[in-house]
Amino acid sequence: MVQEQRSMVEAVEGGEVDSHEKKQSPCFQIVGTREMLEGIQLQLIKYLNLKKTKLTKNTPGNANHYALRYRGRFQTIRIFDWLYLNQKHYLKRKHNRYLDIKRRLNLSKELYFQVDPAAD
Repeated sequence: MVQEQRSMVEAVEGGEVDSHEKKQSPCFQIVGTREMLEGIQLQLIKYLNLKKTKLTKNTPGNANHYALRYRGRFQTIRIFDWLYLNQKHYLKRKHNRYLDIKRRLNLSKELYFQVDPAAD
């Protein structure tokens, strides 16, 4: 079940996730509908023990277009470590960006999450 959840988030990540840095503080961002992002956030909270964060409306008006963001080196790297752990299929460009961020933050060898067998 955990593998299926990671694959679902990674599928979304393939098209609509941004990882960027501002003064050595990376950011994990997914954009989509409020309902989709609430579901993804529940998985991140459940499997990675992250705190709930506010969804930000991305467009003015009534459009159902929001962003889910986690900032900071440990939260961001924890998410990407979880997404890419033992994955065979991913976008090389985004995976290389993740590896580059880990290298620049001197975090290339550590994993920043614990697999909770009870969460499955």
